[in-house]
Amino acid sequence: MLQSLTVPIQVNNNGVISFNVQVSQFTPEAFPLTDSRSFIAPFWADVHNGIRGDVYYRESTDPDILQRATLDIRRYYKNSFSASWVFIATWHRVTFYGGSQSTPVNTFQAVLISNGTAFFAMFNYGDISWTTGTASGGDPLTGLGGTAAQSGFNGGDVNHFFNLPGSRSNEIVNIELTTNVNQPGRWLFRIDGEQIDPANGCSLNGRFYRRGEVFWLSDRCTQKCRCMDLENEIVCREQTCGQLETCDLTEGAYSCQPTRTSTCVVFGDPHYHTFDGFLYHFQGTCTYLLARPCFDTPGQPYFSVEAKNENRVGTSVSWLHDVRVEVYSHHITLLKGSPGQVQVDGLLNTLPVQLQLGAVRIYQSGLAVAVETDFGLLVTYDGQHYASISLPSSYFNNTCGLCGNYNDDPGDDPSLPDGTLAESVAQLGGGWQVDDTDWRCTDGCAENCSLCDPATEAFYIRPDYCGLINKTDGPFRDCRAVVDPTAFVYSCVYDMCSNRDNITTLCQAIQAYAVACQALGVTIRAWRSRTFCGESVLGHPFLWNICVLAARCPSRGLQPPHHPPQGQPGTGAALSCPESSHYQVCTSSCPRSCSDLTSHLYCAHPCTEGCECAEGYVLSGNRCVRLEDCGCEQGGLYYPRNESFWTGRDCTRRCVCGEEGALSCFNDSCAEGEVCSAQYGPLGCYLRREGVCVLAQTQILSTFDGAALSFPDENSYYLLKLCGPGAHNLTSVEVKIGRKMMNKGPSWLKPVIVRLAGQEVQLGGSDFEKVKVRDQADIPANPARFVANI
Repeated sequence: MLQSLTVPIQVNNNGVISFNVQVSQFTPEAFPLTDSRSFIAPFWADVHNGIRGDVYYRESTDPDILQRATLDIRRYYKNSFSASWVFIATWHRVTFYGGSQSTPVNTFQAVLISNGTAFFAMFNYGDISWTTGTASGGDPLTGLGGTAAQSGFNGGDVNHFFNLPGSRSNEIVNIELTTNVNQPGRWLFRIDGEQIDPANGCSLNGRFYRRGEVFWLSDRCTQKCRCMDLENEIVCREQTCGQLETCDLTEGAYSCQPTRTSTCVVFGDPHYHTFDGFLYHFQGTCTYLLARPCFDTPGQPYFSVEAKNENRVGTSVSWLHDVRVEVYSHHITLLKGSPGQVQVDGLLNTLPVQLQLGAVRIYQSGLAVAVETDFGLLVTYDGQHYASISLPSSYFNNTCGLCGNYNDDPGDDPSLPDGTLAESVAQLGGGWQVDDTDWRCTDGCAENCSLCDPATEAFYIRPDYCGLINKTDGPFRDCRAVVDPTAFVYSCVYDMCSNRDNITTLCQAIQAYAVACQALGVTIRAWRSRTFCGESVLGHPFLWNICVLAARCPSRGLQPPHHPPQGQPGTGAALSCPESSHYQVCTSSCPRSCSDLTSHLYCAHPCTEGCECAEGYVLSGNRCVRLEDCGCEQGGLYYPRNESFWTGRDCTRRCVCGEEGALSCFNDSCAEGEVCSAQYGPLGCYLRREGVCVLAQTQILSTFDGAALSFPDENSYYLLKLCGPGAHNLTSVEVKIGRKMMNKGPSWLKPVIVRLAGQEVQLGGSDFEKVKVRDQADIPANPARFVANI
């Protein structure tokens, strides 16, 4: 559009900068216009600065302005650009034609930046209050309605044009809230190429696509495309909509939309509510598969969701510990009690995180951490007791795991991997157990895991306890017809019987129903207060362990009082929130963060309860900070301000996050005696340590940490194996001890097999004086020893 500094520039008072010709038309038309007029329109509308406001413009080579422009272009386009010329046009507090000295005003600006070869355009928007003059059909008092303003670029022909989102619609009045450079009210473009190249996104057919956004080209949805944001690169491939998907036009772009979604929920002690609504209680403490596709389907991405459970202290029941997601070859772990953080491929990261150009987004969502993919998978975990998995209808009849087969038939949900129905809950859970480094884990009690006498159950089902969930005039009354509360009430009683005298258990059970309601868009009333499931109560989980009315208490043990402290919903601190934030029963599921200040504008999920940052603050991990205290981004990862971190996997380069998101990086390395690895989460330099594990033929005499263990003769065992994905700078190694072969005679010893660096070495067996190396001749060994060191 603009490729030379010699082209005459004209600033028009109607919000347009034109080249070679004047544009005097006040009522905007939709781009593209094919009348050969080439112009830039930060806000093409019926401006009348003769009534109110001013229009300023100038070109500049001032070093300070050039330096500022240079830094902006380098920051958003990741290049070595150096500005040599800047042109600035500002429309300051201008009103509309037909207005007056008291009608609304707008302030906006266009900045052209060049080094003589490359050209960029920046739009800055202050307060935008009106969209239309009276000659274009606007209201004479508000300046709204009629033919609204147009923002974008027009090259004068049918191929070269770009429309900012909201153009020629009532939504253009909110343009100061939008951005493509994470600064609301600012848009930045490169304009000297064949197509307009927006920063952090792509343009196609005049439309803006966010970086990583997926869309289809036609109304038949036969070509799936993705914005790669590498010099406006868009990658497309042949793919149609899947089963139970429709091709829909949404906000000017075609996409395959599921006809429905379904959610599996795991909560409490723990209760499993499958995709098809089947409810059961399973108390295993191992790692279990929750959901994955049963078979490969073209165009359907693979994923896997697993949950590691742990024993709930002092009880016979268990609850969630970690939730693990595998998707697009990444291994993601949502950790218990680690708000604002997530482990990705073995490294601990601060939220939010983007992987694969936004194909996977991990962010804080209310009280939970959410993992969301571009194919519709949504996994949440609140770091305590509640996890959910939502899937689109494209996975209908193709899910395996403890969440059952998503096929509208709850009868087949308790199926084992071989397709047969489990005879018990313990068998069902054990059938879906996956590799677990916790050798103490079990599949839990088979039955009677939680017992209450009838009087106690009746007590807990009262409307001021678990019955609050089903109360006809309670805070969830609008949800009863949408989400059946029966299973949640029953699960609440189950948990209360397992965890006597614990108000936290009651509050978590009620929260589970609240989250399920809000996930379906149902409005719930305030149900927390400072004295009921709020800050003062949850800080003292055993507050209710004195029975005030002893005659009305259940007969077994100390129980909550007959009339629990209710408080007034909405008074005091209904939930303990971080500094500079407050509790809201309905806040955005995609809150603003330092990494994405406009995430709430694109959020497709209903509101949820959670902590909301105060005005002027945004999320940085799990803290609310002022905008000027935000951190830095690199490679889809976020780093809080002043944090020092290593880049790459070999600890040879170190960066520090400074002011205004600026990274300062320098070469560095680990000191002598240190090793680069991911210990305790972050990648860093740690002291090299050596550990020794000593074993005999029938037992481990001392583990690396000094414990003694015995093992039966009839089984083989792994003695050493790298745990899980993401072990950095470590060579793959396995050490295994074989089982006793009774028919080999007394001289035959259990072999120890070592696999390292592609080699396999065996010690022991029939001849303990030789070391067997795969594909090589036997090597003489020292005299046989019955004790081995690792």
